[in-house]
Amino acid sequence: MRSDFARALSALSSNAAAGDKKSKKKDAERDIYMDFEAKMKKLRKRRRGFRQMLYDGLNERKKLIESMKIQKAEEESLRRKLQKISAVDTHTTESSPRWWDFFTLFMIPAQIVTLIIFWIACDYDSTPNGNLGPVNRFFYQIFVCYLFVL
Repeated sequence: MRSDFARALSALSSNAAAGDKKSKKKDAERDIYMDFEAKMKKLRKRRRGFRQMLYDGLNERKKLIESMKIQKAEEESLRRKLQKISAVDTHTTESSPRWWDFFTLFMIPAQIVTLIIFWIACDYDSTPNGNLGPVNRFFYQIFVCYLFVL
């Protein structure tokens, strides 16, 4: 901006003829100066806005860090209070989850027993055309489904 102002001012002084009136030259200089001042005012306003946003961002960051410190201190004091009343174990290691539970221990033998019952109780003879009949088709379907389950 300053270089534009200096160039415009030097161009004005070099273009000014000896016969021109001083008032025209002063008016042109004043216009150039006013344009320069308007640009500088606009730039200052932008910089002021940017500095305000930067200041706000820094303040928000400080507030966030402070709130995190307060939260951590509160959690620590709560943990100490719970340890005093023996509500929390001092060891913070978590045990790995078990791969079995009571439902699993019940369901696997139940499925095996059901499979054996269907295997023994049902007749799976096929006829030459591949039709198993209405009753046998149902049991055969259940048998195949149980094989997929296991």
